Amino acid sequence: MPDVSTLPTLIVQKIIGSAAEPLINSLVTWRDALPLLAVCRSWRIISKPIIYAKVFIEGNEMRGVSERFKHQSQVLDRAINTNIDLVAFTDNSQLVRHIAVEFKAFSCLQALVGSKTIENYLRAKDWSGVNSLSVKLAANYISYGISSDSIDSFTVSTKDFCDTLFKSANGITDLVVDIRSTLQPCVAFGEALIQTYLDQLKSFKCSAEMLSNITVIPDQVSKLTIEFGSEHLIPVPKVNATSLVQLEILSAPDNFELAMLVDFEGKQAV
Repeated sequence: MPDVSTLPTLIVQKIIGSAAEPLINSLVTWRDALPLLAVCRSWRIISKPIIYAKVFIEGNEMRGVSERFKHQSQVLDRAINTNIDLVAFTDNSQLVRHIAVEFKAFSCLQALVGSKTIENYLRAKDWSGVNSLSVKLAANYISYGISSDSIDSFTVSTKDFCDTLFKSANGITDLVVDIRSTLQPCVAFGEALIQTYLDQLKSFKCSAEMLSNITVIPDQVSKLTIEFGSEHLIPVPKVNATSLVQLEILSAPDNFELAMLVDFEGKQAV
């Protein structure tokens, strides 16, 4: 039988791509792609940029992260599932192109923002290759025992976290901020992300509610996607998006009119 290491590079790329593609877009199956790295040296070289292209940070289904616990490193085990630890440990952070954050519980967002472990991974490694960030959050309940002062403190902490993220991954040009929550701290988290990255984006997607504090879409943004949820508010004032090339509206209500939302003179509206 021929040695697999002697196969032409293009063929190996197709084999690895076909094997890895069904696995690498989900944290549940991501680790199942790791054996491809162990076939041989040439396969490892080709596999690494494919397998380590994406970091997942996802919340567990849990309601409570206590005040005394949420700032400790064990939050990774209790509130967050992620592969950032393995990517950082193997010194492959420079290969990451996309960071995907998805939470269904406010306590998990608390854990992320308060996690010194996550901050240390971001600060200690090279994430300069990251050009895409997506954040999806649907959290409409608050952990029991969290005071209003703690929520105010959390809102401040979100800005600090976004600042750390920006210093570590400052090459992001594609941003998705999908906040399906009426909780003020969750909205503040989304707004902080947008404020952090908006001036350098080329492509931007957000829920309609997230436009409420944006008055002008910067000139360098060529594509804007706005998605309406089941409960939507038309942002006021209207957003100036005259520099856009493409505007996409998803799940718009029956009574929606484009002029209610944005000033748009671009080449394509979908």
